[in-house]
Amino acid sequence: MRENLKVNVAPSGNLVGLWERGEVRPSRKYRQGLSAFTGLSESDLGFPELPFSGPLASSDITASPVGEDSRDEDEAGEKVLRRELLMLGGVTLAGGLVGSSADPVTGPIEAVLVSAPEQVASPGVPSLRRALDQAWRAYTDCRYAEAARGLPRLISAASAGRDDTAGQERARYSALLAQAYILSCELAVKRNENTLAWVSGDRALQAARASGVPSVVAASSLAVGMSMRRVGRCDSAVRLLTGTASDLVQHTRPSPETLADYGSLLCAASYAAAQGGRDGVALDLLDEAERAAVRLGGTSARTAGHRSFTQTNVHVYRISVCTALGDTAAALDAADRVRPHRLGSAERRQRFVIDKARALVRHGRTADAFVLLGAAEATAPEEYRRPSVRALVGNIIQAPGPKPPGLYEMAARIGAPR
Repeated sequence: MRENLKVNVAPSGNLVGLWERGEVRPSRKYRQGLSAFTGLSESDLGFPELPFSGPLASSDITASPVGEDSRDEDEAGEKVLRRELLMLGGVTLAGGLVGSSADPVTGPIEAVLVSAPEQVASPGVPSLRRALDQAWRAYTDCRYAEAARGLPRLISAASAGRDDTAGQERARYSALLAQAYILSCELAVKRNENTLAWVSGDRALQAARASGVPSVVAASSLAVGMSMRRVGRCDSAVRLLTGTASDLVQHTRPSPETLADYGSLLCAASYAAAQGGRDGVALDLLDEAERAAVRLGGTSARTAGHRSFTQTNVHVYRISVCTALGDTAAALDAADRVRPHRLGSAERRQRFVIDKARALVRHGRTADAFVLLGAAEATAPEEYRRPSVRALVGNIIQAPGPKPPGLYEMAARIGAPR
C-alpha cells in the first residue's frame, strides 16, 4: 500500500501503524494520497476537515497581519476557561493528587500555588531581578531543581513589593512576578504537571496584564497557550496566541524585540494548531513566523520569557509541527537545517535533540534516535529524566527489531518503561 501512495515520500510502517491506532492524523499530502489510492473521500476515510475559527485563520496570514479585534469574545471565553481551571486546580491540589512535595521541582511549585505567600520584606526590584535572572539561568542550563528551589521566596517577595507600592514601581513588581510564574509554568511542564502549569501560566498572565508591559504579556500568553495545548484545548490556545501576536504589531512599527515576541507566539500557535489536526493553519502560521525571523536579518532577539528567536528556532518548531502532522520526512528535513550552536541555550539545544529523536522514532529509525539521545544524555541529565523522554525511550524499546547496545542501561538510568 505504501508504495502506491501518490506522495513524494512513502510513509514508514511505523507511521502507518500510528494512523491505524488513531495516535497521529495523516498530514494533508498523505490524506490526499490515501484518497487517490482507495477512491474514497477523506471524510469516508475518517479524516473530515476540522472546522476552525479564530482571529487568524490560514487565509488571514500575510506578511503584515492585521486581524479583526475579537478580544471581547476571546476574553469572555478565557474567563470561562479560567473558572474551569481554578475549579480543577482547587480540587486536584487540595486533594494532593498533583505532584509530590518530595520532588525537587514540583515541590516548590506546589508551595507557590497552594500555600499562602510567605510574609517577607521585598529586597527591592534590582535584587529581585538578579535573583530571577539567576533562576532563569539555571533553567536554561537544564538545572531544574536549582531553578525551582528559590521560587517560593522569590514570588512571595515580588508579591509583597507589588502590594506595598503603586504606580510605575507596582508595575515593575508585577512584571517580575509574571516572569517568576512563567518560570514556574515552564518547570511544571518539564514534569508533565499540566494542572500546575496552567495555574502558574494563568497567574503569570494576570500579573503581566497588571504590569502593562507588552513583552511580558506576550511571554505569559505563551505560557498559558502551552498549558492549554497540553490539556487538549488547542483551538483556545491558537486563538489566545494569534490574538496576542496580532495585538503586538497592529498599531506600531515592530522593534526587533517585538518581532521576536510575535514570531515566538506564532510558532507556539502553529504547534497548537498541528496538535489539533489543522494542517493549513499550522503551516501558514509557521511560514509567517519564518518571515518575522527573516525580517530580523539574522540577529537574535530575546523575549521576556528568556527565549531567543531566529530562523533556527523556527526550524526547530517545524520539526515538532511536521511530526505532529505525521509528515516525518519534512520534520527530518527541517532538522537537517538546524545548526544547534545557534540555539540560545542548553535547554533549547536539548529540546532540539529530543524533537529530532521523536521524529526519527516516528519515521521508523529507532536506532538512530537512540544514538542521538545517548550522545546528549550526559550533558543534561535532568532533561533526560523528564516523563516525555522516558516515554520516548520506552517507544524505542517497544519498536520491532534488534535493540541497540546500551538501550536498556539508559532506560534503567532514566526510569523508562521496559
